[in-house]
Amino acid sequence: MHTVLKIIAFVTCFGFSNVMGMTAEANISSQQCGVGETVQLVVKVTNQKEEKNLPWPTLHGDLSAFKIDKTSGVSTSSYTSIINGKITKRNDYVTQFTYNLKAIKPGTFKIGPISYSYKRFNKQLGGTSITVIFRGFDSAVSKVPLLGSK
Repeated sequence: MHTVLKIIAFVTCFGFSNVMGMTAEANISSQQCGVGETVQLVVKVTNQKEEKNLPWPTLHGDLSAFKIDKTSGVSTSSYTSIINGKITKRNDYVTQFTYNLKAIKPGTFKIGPISYSYKRFNKQLGGTSITVIFRGFDSAVSKVPLLGSK
């Protein structure tokens, strides 16, 4: 459940957009989980200019089935290339917005559309659905005697 899958729908719907040297993409860890399990939705915004306090993506859909914890972080990537003696350097600033969606009830729930907007950059990142199943009690747990029973 915790392996990261790039969903085909996300790749085709989300894709990339490059305006002002900025791109955005979204990925989800799984389209199925059990009640009590967490699915991670990550939106990565890459910019060639350092921007502080980028706004959060807009996330729509049926989110009532999830307890949502959000975190974000910024990292920097540096690229250097030398072609025919010409040196080119570039820094990319990657802001990662992470939504940890902990499932609280079973069903199939639409996530999205998701969009990202900042200044003149606007990107529709598509959407998907998450199926939450009730897994029931683990057989090992069911063999533990209840308190007070003999």
